[in-house]
Amino acid sequence: DCITYYYTCINYACTQIVGDPSLSTCGPPGPLPACPFPPGTCTLGSNPTRLVLPPPRNSALTWDCQNVQPGSCSIDQGIGSVAPSGSVTVSPSYSTDYTVTCTGLDGNPASDSASIKVYNFTSGVLREIRY
Repeated sequence: DCITYYYTCINYACTQIVGDPSLSTCGPPGPLPACPFPPGTCTLGSNPTRLVLPPPRNSALTWDCQNVQPGSCSIDQGIGSVAPSGSVTVSPSYSTDYTVTCTGLDGNPASDSASIKVYNFTSGVLREIRY
């Protein structure tokens, strides 16, 4: 008796499977299939999410993107190219939405957004500063 092994994609990885001997041609294992890439994912957060001016205040943007192409990540609002994971300090003067975007290994975009609300406290009144 001989057993044929073949490969299949399980959870985006090639896995060797033992074949049915009755279907065997008794040849060597077949070629590895072209398994699909997992989709890219990104998470972006800010801390703190609210700033009260004056004086100027800072917030940290922190992101983590997985299954993305090297050199494909950027954050808008003038931040530019970034590594797939990291953090940067920002000092917005008005409420701002930030978006990290990368190209996934599967060729599709992966992105996430975070908002920082900025307020001005004058004369006992707290008002959001919008662009």
